[in-house]
Amino acid sequence: MHSIFDYIVSPINAIYIKNKPIFPFFKPIILGDIEINISVKDNDSSINKIELFINNKLVHSNNNSFLFYPWNESKYGKQIISIVSMDSKGNQACIEQVVWKFF
Repeated sequence: MHSIFDYIVSPINAIYIKNKPIFPFFKPIILGDIEINISVKDNDSSINKIELFINNKLVHSNNNSFLFYPWNESKYGKQIISIVSMDSKGNQACIEQVVWKFF
């Protein structure tokens, strides 16, 4: 069975102030800028592409198994982070995470 595994390394379920998790929470609450970190693994082949979407808008992509994106855009309220990854065999995986961002 073929599997691509997408992981959001950060933000995790915590309250963040200036890119630092202050304490655990049931959803990510982000105050200020943050770096989004993504890791993708594939059991059978190599990763060809990772795409990062915020609120259905493509904001960054690369051809590695890791993605780092400094999110310094001011937003207020509920935001949706989506990751789409593709491997060399044409398989795709997608995950989403709801975050709350302020400033």
